[in-house]
Amino acid sequence: MNNQIRIYGAALAASILLSACGDGSKGSATPRAAEEFAEIAQIKLDESDAADKEWKEVIEHFEKHMDTRYASSESRYTMLHLAAMFNKAELVRCLLLDGADPNATTRYPATDGGTEPGEDTALEMALIDIAQTPAGAAGIIATIDALLQGGAKAEVKGTHKGDLASTAISLCEYEEAVLYLLQQTPQAKLKGYDAHILAGWKGWAQVLQHLIRQKAMTPEAASEALYMTACGAFNSKGQHNTCAQQLLQQGADINTRQKDESTPLFAAAALLQQTESQEASHVIDLVELLLQQGADASLTGKDEEYPGCCAWDLLRMHPSALDELKKRGIQLQEPPITFSAGVSLLSDVCKAKMRDMKADDVQPHFKRIAAILTPTEDMSQNHIYPEALENAIALLCAADAAQASAAVAAMPLWNDLKPWQQESHQTQALLSAIRNNHELILPPELLLGTANKLIAAGQTDAAASLVEWIGRSPQTEPQLQQLTQSPHPAIRAGAWSAILLQKELPLPRDGEIRYWIEQHPEANKETPELQKALLLTSLEELWYGNMPKNKQKQLIEAMRDIGAAKAAAQYDKIAQNLLNPDVLDEIMSQPDDWKFELEIATAQFILKNEQVFRLPRSENTD
Repeated sequence: MNNQIRIYGAALAASILLSACGDGSKGSATPRAAEEFAEIAQIKLDESDAADKEWKEVIEHFEKHMDTRYASSESRYTMLHLAAMFNKAELVRCLLLDGADPNATTRYPATDGGTEPGEDTALEMALIDIAQTPAGAAGIIATIDALLQGGAKAEVKGTHKGDLASTAISLCEYEEAVLYLLQQTPQAKLKGYDAHILAGWKGWAQVLQHLIRQKAMTPEAASEALYMTACGAFNSKGQHNTCAQQLLQQGADINTRQKDESTPLFAAAALLQQTESQEASHVIDLVELLLQQGADASLTGKDEEYPGCCAWDLLRMHPSALDELKKRGIQLQEPPITFSAGVSLLSDVCKAKMRDMKADDVQPHFKRIAAILTPTEDMSQNHIYPEALENAIALLCAADAAQASAAVAAMPLWNDLKPWQQESHQTQALLSAIRNNHELILPPELLLGTANKLIAAGQTDAAASLVEWIGRSPQTEPQLQQLTQSPHPAIRAGAWSAILLQKELPLPRDGEIRYWIEQHPEANKETPELQKALLLTSLEELWYGNMPKNKQKQLIEAMRDIGAAKAAAQYDKIAQNLLNPDVLDEIMSQPDDWKFELEIATAQFILKNEQVFRLPRSENTD
């Protein structure tokens, strides 16, 4: 472009004086091209942003010198790149006529641990629809056409080097634009099967059909693409059913299994737990198709979020999936649970708990389920063992609490200190199971002996919990009174909590009084003693910075008032340094004496004011 462009005014419809573009053999610039340059020049740029700064550099240089091949100093942007990025098709055409390099690449630092710098061509940049100036499918197609007509090669230089189809599908949100580009691309340029997988995931049936026509798929590749089609079915704008049918015609295995043993049906059923109503309907459409084509709803996956589940379990978890399928003529039978031996038992137990198996149905399988408590090495090393252990204990307790207690007490885990020292997933699952199943009553000597071992290993919180659960055993109050004199604060704290437990009083931990108030709406919430107990157990409010300053002062004063001076000093320091992680880390790394001091003092305060928590029981008048 030989004459300078002058832009008058800020409006996008600025008057632009533009004369001939290059010599006559190359064609002439058009008013539309001038308008498109004006539109780019009017885009607000942030000069503190490195990319925006370079874009401005290119725009200003071009406005002054009409140099179509000028590239920015760092990332090598040219005016053609910007015109393509903002999908100004006519400006792209004129720049190419005046000598712009259609295959010039930008340059940016290597990412994802790579060593080679990244590159983008104008063709790649045209595929992304910039939200600030949306061009839509038609605008992208026009830009692609102008680039190809001007000599741009149908190839990419970036992360997916050489795989134009994959890059186009990844970058562009318009199927028709990608289809147009691929239709202009020689068959030899379409490499690999990543594009088929991406097309299936997006539900782009036309693009997938084009790719298959260009290059037939192996059954293995089609199976992988089918799985990803199911994973992408949350997008209700796609044609995932049509994609699935195309892939099945290519020999895809309807029950293909991934490394986590998930099948396409399992993946689709899992989506139902995360989708809104419109998307859910789209997913159920695909579920229906897969079932009609022979998908097995009883196959179990290894999804960590749904341990032991099969696709039927996931469909059952959705409020209306099974009913909707039934309306469509598909009635699935509940897959049986056999409680088989070995690793399979873990999945069966997780299924039983998820299906809320009744106690009467659990009882005949009691011994088989209890085998989880004395696992084989293969079972204990399986990734779902902790979940299965917790579920097994819950099922056993519901069937026979006394038998379950004896089975839990006989677990070899009690005699192996190493997992406790490491706070393994198994010991955490056991502690959680005991905490959540109040009918579990374990021998006091077992709990106290393990607690002493844990204190020696530095696991004081777990030790205090074990001592607390001694309170579940009848006639242990004399022993607990002795333990309140223990030299170790964790034992003392656990003993005081156990005494509260036996007296059916709320425990002295964070949130417990708030929970008690929620469960007893008839309580007089304005009682000073109840308000003080509530304040002493509102530590989370302090930690998350939601406690006003005046309330913080009241909390610290309340701690001092009940005799928890060390705790008051530490929590005062915490309140002053909520935005200083180094100080908080230093406080939390100190011995737990001050935390147990607060629990003990709060427990004593609750016991002292026991009458506040002794509400009159309503008479049954039936």
